[in-house]
Amino acid sequence: MTDRAKKIIRNMFFLLSVPIIIGAYVYAQNSSKGEFYKGLIVTIENPEINFVTKDEVIKIIEDLGIYPEQTLINTVNCKEIEKNIENNQWVKSAEIFVSANNFINVKVQQKNPVVRIQQKDSTDYAYYLDEFANPIPLSKKYTPRVSVVTTERLAFTKTDLKMKSAIVQLAQFIDKDTFWSVAISQIDVDAKNQLLLIPMIGTQTIVLGSTDDLENKMARLFTFYQQGINTIKWSLYDEIDLRFKGQIVCRNTRGEILAEDPYAKEIPKAKQDAQKAISTPKQDAAKKEVPKVKVEKTANKKPESKKAPAEMKKKEVVKESKKQPSATKSNNNKQTN
Repeated sequence: MTDRAKKIIRNMFFLLSVPIIIGAYVYAQNSSKGEFYKGLIVTIENPEINFVTKDEVIKIIEDLGIYPEQTLINTVNCKEIEKNIENNQWVKSAEIFVSANNFINVKVQQKNPVVRIQQKDSTDYAYYLDEFANPIPLSKKYTPRVSVVTTERLAFTKTDLKMKSAIVQLAQFIDKDTFWSVAISQIDVDAKNQLLLIPMIGTQTIVLGSTDDLENKMARLFTFYQQGINTIKWSLYDEIDLRFKGQIVCRNTRGEILAEDPYAKEIPKAKQDAQKAISTPKQDAAKKEVPKVKVEKTANKKPESKKAPAEMKKKEVVKESKKQPSATKSNNNKQTN
């Protein structure tokens, strides 16, 4: 058989296959008419999160008037079902398709909470952030175990959105690490938009600042916990600062007296008393009551001079000598009489 004959036969088979394919498609469409959908298959792709249940998804579909063995399969609008499921505030996405056996398949992906934002001045105002720093409302029936961040009200300004992204980055870093997920109990954002870490053990506040060079900061803190916990007295310090490159700064912000040697285990009591006396603020000294001094006017008074004892004795002798002649005269007068 020549090449030309082979080409002609191949083209004939192709032309004959086109109507066959079209006929099969028409037959499938006609055969599905008048058939009811047989059932619903719901799949939650992240079942570890319990914001949305299968029963709630089924109820959303039934509210659209779609019931098994009652609704014709060709009247099912998959796009409409997807839109109604995605209107749920805890659903991230939904995918709907009808299988060959006339079952409606539903795949639902829930929003993934990464961190909880708790406003400082309100116990009621709180929400979650997902991995993209988008807000997720609280649920009354499900509370995920995520890191908690206390902060002022965060809006949708450029600065606040940047802070939300930094919070999500820090929360994900803590949750993925087996040590920090246990060691850190809370994250705080102060008035200067500085990130603070509240550890599970101890009273120190860890000043992180920002998430810049986050891994290096946390590595330094981990080394400090390993090597420094047995060399210094923890009760002396209440702040650990990680913002400075290549070092860790410990501070005492309570005004307590520290040892000259930061590695000293104890401060002698006599030395503490001496340091307290030196460190007493000048204002406290100024507040102390000053004793009043009574001042008298001495302008009209002549100052009394202290006479020497010798001069006093001389005057007494002179007085006695003057008294003696008068006494003798009186005796003579008596005799003459």
